[in-house]
Amino acid sequence: MNRIWELDEHKLLITILTGTVSLETVTEIRRVIVDLPGFTPTQDHLIDLSGVRDVAITPEQFRNIGTAAVHGTEARRAFVAPDALTFGLSRVLAEGQGVRGDESFRTRAEALAWLELPPDLLDTLPEPDATFPEAGP
Repeated sequence: MNRIWELDEHKLLITILTGTVSLETVTEIRRVIVDLPGFTPTQDHLIDLSGVRDVAITPEQFRNIGTAAVHGTEARRAFVAPDALTFGLSRVLAEGQGVRGDESFRTRAEALAWLELPPDLLDTLPEPDATFPEAGP
């Protein structure tokens, strides 16, 4: 199960992805984010890919993903991608968006530090639940 929420005090969006990521997954997450009350394209975003086990997105779909950014150029997106598959995915997504504030990290602690957030925020973030065979918003 994928989860999205906002930490009001930090104006931070958090998305935790699990299972298989597809174009439908990415599209639904974007829809949910844009529909969040008070969402602005300037908000920073922590995207945790630790629970992703497979990626079902074609190269053509990757190109389409890159043309539909919901974040503005002043927003920063920190991808947490501990393994080769998710790290590669995060790099492709970051490059495709053309947003200057995108970086990929192997750990949540590194991502939070780059976003200039307190390390104790780690205590409030749930671990990805990778027991679900398919991802769904």
